[in-house]
Amino acid sequence: ARVAAVAFDPPLPERKLKAAANIGVALMNKVILRFERPFWTARRDVIGWTGRRHGEFPVFVNAQRLRGVPVLEALVVGDHARSLEPLSDAVTVAKTMDALREIFGAGVPGPAAARVTRWGADPFAAGAYSYARVGASVDDRAVLGKPAEGETFASVLRANLGRTICEHFYFPYARKIWGLDPVELDAEQA
Repeated sequence: ARVAAVAFDPPLPERKLKAAANIGVALMNKVILRFERPFWTARRDVIGWTGRRHGEFPVFVNAQRLRGVPVLEALVVGDHARSLEPLSDAVTVAKTMDALREIFGAGVPGPAAARVTRWGADPFAAGAYSYARVGASVDDRAVLGKPAEGETFASVLRANLGRTICEHFYFPYARKIWGLDPVELDAEQA
């Protein structure tokens, strides 16, 4: 998968680079199917399936109780998720329906609507959830969440909005409306 390269200017401190290296990104996609009416037991929140192959549609979430409409969400992870990403929605939905028909029988109706996610193909996401790699510290996420040394709320705004917008629009607005001077706030206070 192609992942967008991110360059930080100025470069991130070494401690942030180390913390980021300790956090991996994994793939989980969903095949979301809406039906005219449920054909499954409505009182079950999760339907597990061992499948024909390891990881092939292992979990279907019954979203009807939460959303009030007959929806099943197939969770697809790992190698199986990667194998489905290049396929069309129609092929992916057909494979999902094959699994449901193996679980519930040939009489399972087709969905009224379907949606397929492809988080691995998104160059800015490159996956759907993060995890701590072996050897990671419980502090790694906190390290990434804190501002870099010397970073202020004002410096972050200037870097992202531009000096002119900040100095002539945003900073005077903040001073007038909130009584705050963004130059005096560090990034963590803001």
